[in-house]
Amino acid sequence: YSALSYVWGQDNGAFEARRNNIREISKPYGLFRHLDDLPRVIRDALIFTKAIGERYIWIDRICIVQDYDAEKSRIIPKMNVVYSSAFLTIFSSAWGGTSAGLSGLRPFSPHRAQKSIQLAGDLEMILPHNLENVLVCPWASRGWTFQEFFSARRKVVFVNGQAVYICRNGSRREDLTRSHTTIFQKFFRLGPAEWQPPLWTLAPTNIQFSYMRYVEVFVRRNLKFDSDILDAFAGVINCFRVDFGLTCTYGILDSLFGLDIHWHPEEWVERREGFPSWSGLAGRARSACLGMVWTRHMDARPYVNAIPVEYRG
Repeated sequence: YSALSYVWGQDNGAFEARRNNIREISKPYGLFRHLDDLPRVIRDALIFTKAIGERYIWIDRICIVQDYDAEKSRIIPKMNVVYSSAFLTIFSSAWGGTSAGLSGLRPFSPHRAQKSIQLAGDLEMILPHNLENVLVCPWASRGWTFQEFFSARRKVVFVNGQAVYICRNGSRREDLTRSHTTIFQKFFRLGPAEWQPPLWTLAPTNIQFSYMRYVEVFVRRNLKFDSDILDAFAGVINCFRVDFGLTCTYGILDSLFGLDIHWHPEEWVERREGFPSWSGLAGRARSACLGMVWTRHMDARPYVNAIPVEYRG
């Protein structure tokens, strides 16, 4: 199946799965009666999924009953599994939210001319389209989209009038014939060797530093509810747990607990409610420029053991 990553926006009146319609839309062709009521980005994602030969697509607005809290509590912590298991994930980074759709998919979508310079004879130089605006769009500032991008194995990102394909072997753009990952390295603001999975390419000495860098980038993101912080970061935590056997307590690595709590914010931050102040995930930035400074002296090895304690009242 494919999956869709997008920003909900303010379209509160758009169609979604609810307890009073879930039986209807679960029947064959039941959803087709409501196609005109769906946001354009979802309609476009359905068209794209069919065009690539896939039969199924996972979309949170349709696959999670939005007014059933018990189901949401069961599924939301597993969102990283949903995106890591998908054959391909569609990313909509348009500024217009759900009403903008996937640029270039429909015949009447605006197209951008390829800029080129004729040098000599058949030699021509192409000027790539600027994709820098993906770094400042709402999609790149949300906490949940960070995990979705991190977890997805194959990605098609619709950005600035074109599509970019990304997998673990590299990426391709419409206007370039060679692999080009620079812009999405900036998306995570990490080095080339650690900007996305597979994490097993990391040297053992880089494991802890790479994890802390992911935390550093993630805390700059926006979450509507503070209580979602661990669920929205679960994809990163689970990757380090599966690949390296590392476990965490409130986002702090248990194996290096004494070292990992030696962090401090470069700016004043507001603490997330119900979250321990000693965790690097506890700070809520007032602006996107929040940065974290970590102790990187790897020769420091505090003698601290993390012992899980469960209180049963």
